[in-house]
Amino acid sequence: MVPIPFVISLLLLVLLGVHHSRLQQTHTGRLFEVALGLHALGSLLVGLRWWLDWPGILPFAAAAAVAMCVATYLAFRSLGGREQEFSLSSDWMHLLLPLLVLAARLVEPWLIDFVLAGSKLVYVFLLFKLIRRAPESLALVRLDWIPQATMAVWGTLFLLLLSVVIDLVIAVDFALNAGRFAPHVVSVVNSLMLVVLAFLMVIIGRSRSLDSEPASLETGFDASSNEPDQATVEDDQAENESIFGQLELLMLESQLFKDPELNLQRLARKMGVPARKVSRAVNACTDGNISQWINQARIDAACELLSHSDMTIQQAMLESGFTTKSNFNREFRRIHNSSPTQWRVQNTNTG
Repeated sequence: MVPIPFVISLLLLVLLGVHHSRLQQTHTGRLFEVALGLHALGSLLVGLRWWLDWPGILPFAAAAAVAMCVATYLAFRSLGGREQEFSLSSDWMHLLLPLLVLAARLVEPWLIDFVLAGSKLVYVFLLFKLIRRAPESLALVRLDWIPQATMAVWGTLFLLLLSVVIDLVIAVDFALNAGRFAPHVVSVVNSLMLVVLAFLMVIIGRSRSLDSEPASLETGFDASSNEPDQATVEDDQAENESIFGQLELLMLESQLFKDPELNLQRLARKMGVPARKVSRAVNACTDGNISQWINQARIDAACELLSHSDMTIQQAMLESGFTTKSNFNREFRRIHNSSPTQWRVQNTNTG
């Protein structure tokens, strides 16, 4: 029987092959490809460690796990804007962590478990910071995919936390039982986690819009914007209302919501306003976020088509700017508490 880690490694490579063409179209997708490749490598090394009894492989498996965390975080971070893409000059410290794991092996082998767990916790914290800044930190995600992208980041964060727990359980098993149960824990739990995490990475890799327009220094996610704001609450509200008024006018005149690749950065670029200000203006002036507001406009447009034309639901969905049926149905039900088919029947009956 082929060990589970080897099967998982093969499945991850197949997953890479299936989604390669889509992921290669964006910087984010390419980073997720690297992360998936590191997943496959890590699973292969785990298989060699436990089923071929090669303990010398352990430091390299741990280094691959940390490198996967690094690549995953950098890929998620790149969704905040073009200026958040990987740069060796500013991100070189991330590349030191896998080397730190290997160095721990030279000092004290037992240190590897603590360095590995500590490294994962660092990236749990960094992912949490990204979630707190959403949707600004997801400025390159297509607006109808914002909920899925946010859930994917949350899912990755919790999986990393779970993997820390698993690493500690294995360490305790070695201390108390000479590692008797470790292979079973590794094969079942870690394999399931790898599959789920790989799925989440493919989802968010596909959620990024294929935005090829030149980037603006003003519109991306500004992670360093920590300067105190001296404006009064009244001034902030006036600015929010002004920006929101410009946004409503832009939507009315150009119907940008029909662009299926529309994201926060592209919208901010059209307005000449930083993405974070656009997002905050919508939050302040509506009952939802930028994604919900754009989806409301799309659903309204779809309803207009459904009630005044013989378009199919699929055609109305695509014409109004949605890219997937699941997103369209979910948002339609959120707004109208019914499916598009039910709404059309009711509208026809009452018209």
